[in-house]
Amino acid sequence: MTRYLARVLFVLALLAPVLYAVDAQAINLGPVVVQPNLEFAAIHDDNIFVVHPVPGTPKTPDWYFKITPGILLRMTPRDNLLELEYSANFLRYVNTGDRNNTTDQNVRGAVHLKFPRGLTLKIDDTLTKGHEPRSEQSLGTSGPLNRFLSNTAKIEGGLKFTERLNVGLYYSHFHVNYTPAEINFRDRNDNSASAIVSYGIFPKTSVVLQGIYTDVTHLRHPGSVGGVLNSNEWWAMAGIVWDITEKSTGTIKGGYEWKNFRSPGRADFRSPIYQVAIDHKFTAKTSVNISGARRANETDDPAVSYYTSTSGAITLTFKPINKVSVKPAFIYTVNRYSGPTVAPDGQAGRRQDRIWSPGVEAVYDINKWVKVSGGYTYTERLSSLKFYQYRDNTFLIKLNASI
Repeated sequence: MTRYLARVLFVLALLAPVLYAVDAQAINLGPVVVQPNLEFAAIHDDNIFVVHPVPGTPKTPDWYFKITPGILLRMTPRDNLLELEYSANFLRYVNTGDRNNTTDQNVRGAVHLKFPRGLTLKIDDTLTKGHEPRSEQSLGTSGPLNRFLSNTAKIEGGLKFTERLNVGLYYSHFHVNYTPAEINFRDRNDNSASAIVSYGIFPKTSVVLQGIYTDVTHLRHPGSVGGVLNSNEWWAMAGIVWDITEKSTGTIKGGYEWKNFRSPGRADFRSPIYQVAIDHKFTAKTSVNISGARRANETDDPAVSYYTSTSGAITLTFKPINKVSVKPAFIYTVNRYSGPTVAPDGQAGRRQDRIWSPGVEAVYDINKWVKVSGGYTYTERLSSLKFYQYRDNTFLIKLNASI
């Protein structure tokens, strides 16, 4: 492991002078702008399999390397936008590669069109071949990775009636298939339609009303676990959106969600929900980002119907000197499962997880196109079922080059 790490660091040391001096520009091929991107990260995790550290289950530390190449093709004919994007994540582990090595891939296409009288149309489609982090695997942590193939298609139409009144109509389709077979009860199609009305009460400040309907259809046989999880969801939300100055932007929405299962005997979800996203710059060198949400999620455990997730995050950004940013962050999440379940170690009960994760990242912008960063994150999950508890320390060094 030490020899492998030394080789990687040696290559980065050779590249550093070149990256520092590079004068990169986007590549123009006629009407097409080409923007490549490359990111490399060396990461040490002291609990790769996120196990509960009890006698007989010691934590497994490991180094792994993440290489993320990507390319974006963009055209802007007559103020419209056409994009095609590809990216991949190559994850390679030093000691646990037989169970953890994986390659994730993403392909995205987008079309944004503008018409007279304030009418806009946006079409966006993303195909993803990916995996779930081991911390999200409810049926075991040291076995095969949970992998999935998903497609997300979105269509958005907007119409500006007046300077103050805007109406948006949205449709989205989400399809996902999981492996291994033990978790294919999660395979499903989501079809969602929504409408949002925005009215400006002040310059750059609007109130919004939003309604959402989603049909959730699982793809397993109706008599299986997946088949009885089919549901209909309704959301009703109201809130405020502001973009007062470059220093302050934000969205705060609250409302109610109903999730009704189409099979008898399943407990429906009815509860308040919210969404928060706030960015504020105190000075040119200090800013804060606050986000949070509460909603019902599709189950990752065949014994329950859903789980409710309530989360909040705050990230501060300081620039103590030119080109250096320091970003401390804190995330807190509570997941409550709708009914009793049995953990892989045999413990039974209604599961509730409390996850908190403080961390810090320092970023050095070498120039306009290249930056180097390093960071540390501590994560602890406290659960009513001991099997799901864990503590994790992660250190990373990352190099990003883009034009």
